[in-house]
Amino acid sequence: MSIKLGPHCIFSSSDGMRLAQAGAPVVKLMNEFKMAPEVAALPHRPLVIGRQYEDVDMNTLAAQSADPIQQARLFVGRMEVNMRNNPAVAAWEGPNEQVFGGGNGLDVRNKFAWYGKFEAERSRILRGEFGKAAVVGNFSTGTPDLPGSDRYILWREFLPAMDAIKQYSGFLGLHEYGGPDRGMDGWLLFRYRWVISFYPWIKVVITECGMDSTPGTPGTATKPPGPPGKPWRDAGIGVRQYAEFLQMYDQGLQQDKDVIGATIFTFGNGWPQHNVEHYGVVDYLIVYARTLPAVQPPAPVPARPRRHHDRTEY
Repeated sequence: MSIKLGPHCIFSSSDGMRLAQAGAPVVKLMNEFKMAPEVAALPHRPLVIGRQYEDVDMNTLAAQSADPIQQARLFVGRMEVNMRNNPAVAAWEGPNEQVFGGGNGLDVRNKFAWYGKFEAERSRILRGEFGKAAVVGNFSTGTPDLPGSDRYILWREFLPAMDAIKQYSGFLGLHEYGGPDRGMDGWLLFRYRWVISFYPWIKVVITECGMDSTPGTPGTATKPPGPPGKPWRDAGIGVRQYAEFLQMYDQGLQQDKDVIGATIFTFGNGWPQHNVEHYGVVDYLIVYARTLPAVQPPAPVPARPRRHHDRTEY
């Protein structure tokens, strides 16, 4: 068992590299990929995920009945230069935090079905033409909506993408944020568990995690509602408390073998209320990582025999 937390890096990050060296199983790089070769060469071989920022609205494309197969090819085409120039990035995300409306009415279901076809085709292209894995979905915290008794209906519409990540060795990407009161655990944090229980063949990566603006615990007749969540810098907690929150999340992730890891939003540049770069959060996480068993490197790949003049050579 090793730490399952890794860094989400917007441009390069020295703290992110330190966490990778401490055993992080996943490192996500956004917009700049200079770290990728060094991360990929670490003895425990972390999964390096890339995300190229794309200002694209899947909701609009689905509403216009654009061809999802063609749109997937266009999307991948815009990323082709980055993929070819950065071979150490093993997996690539698609559109980020797309919103198709609330509820599970016919319009929303049709849009999820469209998105499922788009992501299935993107998975096929990445693996077949570039030898890369796709990270599909990348849904925001607490989504898709799960109203009513038929709670899995939107996920069923997304099934083509879920089948594709099995066929093409990809991953489901989800975002999970919570608040310091822990009142939304199970609905926001560890929400992935019901997805895995329904689709046991998938591998999950939490491509963003941490604290963010989340709803508070609903009140009851005898208990007032809990406070809403905030980014950690606004939540009235210190560096050590935030590190302990992240360690708690890691300990939950450890229980689920089908979760490859989770990347903390964010290291590097940008998003100052979420950023952990140079605040010392990673120092606590590295100390915590040292309490866990040593990371085991992947098993060596046996030499492939080759034939030469009726003699097998190794």
